[in-house]
Amino acid sequence: MQQHHFIESPKRSLIKTLSWKVVATTISFCVTYSQSGNLDESIKISGIVLAIGVVAYYLHERAWNSVHWEKQHAEHL
Repeated sequence: MQQHHFIESPKRSLIKTLSWKVVATTISFCVTYSQSGNLDESIKISGIVLAIGVVAYYLHERAWNSVHWEKQHAEHL
């Protein structure tokens, strides 16, 4: 069976970037607010946000990997 190789279009990469920023911003806001309610405390919580963000980003990428929207065959670009 022939294996097809896909590359992401710039449009797909942009949408993924924007969707990730929404996720990351929401996580940062929720963690900061739930821990302190204080903007200055966000610096202290950055380690927590980083750990959560790594896991969330990995799961996000794996989910997007199964979405075929805007994927194109490399030979068509």
